[in-house]
Amino acid sequence: MDTNNKYRQKNKILYLSLQLNRSTLQNIGNIIVCEWKALLLTT
Repeated sequence: MDTNNKYRQKNKILYLSLQLNRSTLQNIGNIIVCEWKALLLTT
């Protein structure tokens, strides 16, 4: 029972970090797209 609880906590942490990484990647992607569009517009 104790090991099961530890496993669940580890899963929760993994899930949260995955969510965090996904939103970070999306933000970086959005920034890159915006920069790229700005570059295209200025040239």
